[in-house]
Amino acid sequence: MPDARGAAPAAIAGGGRLVVRVRVPSARVRADYIGPSTARISIDITGPTNFKKTASLRLGATGCKSKLMTLECTLNIPGLKACPSKKPCYTGSVSTFDAAKHVLSSDQKFKFTIGSAPTLIPLVLYGVPASVAVLPNAASILTGNQTSGFGEAKCVASPQTVSLTSMDADGNFIVGLGSPALSLTSGDASQLSVTTGATPGTFVLSPPAAPGYAYGNHTITLTATATPPKQSGKPAASTHVNVTYSGEICGTITEFTIPSGAGSGPFGIAVGPDGALWFAEALGDKIGRITPAGALGEFGGLTPSGEPATITTGPDNNLWFGELQASKIGKMTPSGTLVAEYPTLTAGSGSGVVIAGPDGNIWFLENSGDKVGSVTTNGVMQPEHNIPTASSSPQFITIGPDGAFWFAEDSGNRIGRVTTAGAVTDNDVIPTAASAPEGIATGSDGEIWFAENSGQKIGRLLPGALGDTFTSEYALQAGSGPELLTLGPDGNIWFTEGTGNRIGTITQGGKVTEYSIPTSSSTPIGIVTGPDGAVWFTEFGTGKIGRLR
Repeated sequence: MPDARGAAPAAIAGGGRLVVRVRVPSARVRADYIGPSTARISIDITGPTNFKKTASLRLGATGCKSKLMTLECTLNIPGLKACPSKKPCYTGSVSTFDAAKHVLSSDQKFKFTIGSAPTLIPLVLYGVPASVAVLPNAASILTGNQTSGFGEAKCVASPQTVSLTSMDADGNFIVGLGSPALSLTSGDASQLSVTTGATPGTFVLSPPAAPGYAYGNHTITLTATATPPKQSGKPAASTHVNVTYSGEICGTITEFTIPSGAGSGPFGIAVGPDGALWFAEALGDKIGRITPAGALGEFGGLTPSGEPATITTGPDNNLWFGELQASKIGKMTPSGTLVAEYPTLTAGSGSGVVIAGPDGNIWFLENSGDKVGSVTTNGVMQPEHNIPTASSSPQFITIGPDGAFWFAEDSGNRIGRVTTAGAVTDNDVIPTAASAPEGIATGSDGEIWFAENSGQKIGRLLPGALGDTFTSEYALQAGSGPELLTLGPDGNIWFTEGTGNRIGTITQGGKVTEYSIPTSSSTPIGIVTGPDGAVWFTEFGTGKIGRLR
């Protein structure tokens, strides 16, 4: 623990002798001058007489002896020529090292004079930082540690005080007068600002105030820096520390009205390549866009009455959407330019549901044609695949943990599966008869979750090599009418209740929590987790986009 007093003042004795005293504390007591791991000192003097010396600072070394629980070493440097005037004519540099030759403290290029009378030199050994420790105070709600990163619960996030301490190469804290200057900066001040604390070396981390809340699952990188005094001649040391907010949802709903209003009929919604939310306006024949901050825009030019239903981001970083009535798959750039609308191979197929596949193609369900199709990003339609059950009315689709597509059959009351090679099966009959499954999503548990619109339940299916198993069905309130699902920022499944006018969530243990939408008869349909860690949804009945965070 080098301190500003690092070594005792060097005495210049008459006759050109330099005497340097250094105290090395016991490892059992708090360091008071230089670190207990200090093993050697180097002295480099230039002037009328040049001198270099490296000396041991160990018990038994010449000039070293035990004194008051410290090791005191006296170094004699004889034979230095006197300066021709009273002005300093010598420059000295001193550094201390551990046994592995790591520099622990240093004072570089200090000036001094040698004369006939004794002279005292204010020799200071400044601690040389190798790293910085970031330590939350005792009352902090931050979890984790500096190595793994800290976590903070989003919904109860509050200003947190942390202390910074610089450390030398041996992990000794550098404290006291002359220690490195400490600073802390945030990589995203809008999500976590940093201000100086009430005491030296402390800093306050402040998240956005409720009900604004921080971005769920968002990581902010803090940079802690220890800058030694210029006299040390050594560089600063920096440490990067991550703080990540939890993905919990706090229960605040905000609604944004689409410019086209109630007649727009927003349906599916997805995260775009630009970090905005994109949605299909089924009644307005437009594609809409909303930023996490709530700025809205709309883009037209689509087939009249084509009824765009769902939307996805393709591997080419364009927006792809399915048009239920036009039986076309559309492509739009992130700037809102409609590239093309590609007709499906089967006329009147009802291709309203799309998803980006792991094979680089866009896959879609043919609601009226009972088929599964795909199209390349260049617009080339691929061969279609028949669903075994007739009049199955496939609704929505997800990519399962096995890399295959899983889809819900509204009229077939089944969960189907299709590989990218086109092998289709639909042997999984839902236990509840006439449940009318619609939304489907893969959970964080690797199971397939689905919404039973008529059954008023949320079901789950465990895929297996020897057969799939329906593990549970969870009853909702009567009249809920669950529609679509998404994996939430908290690892739970979130869903819309089209007739219940609510947004619901269910844990892996089956606990259901619901949030009422402020606007009545909003008919929420589409739902997705946004880049801001909020749950976003479409209000088909009122022409609004909702955000729950």
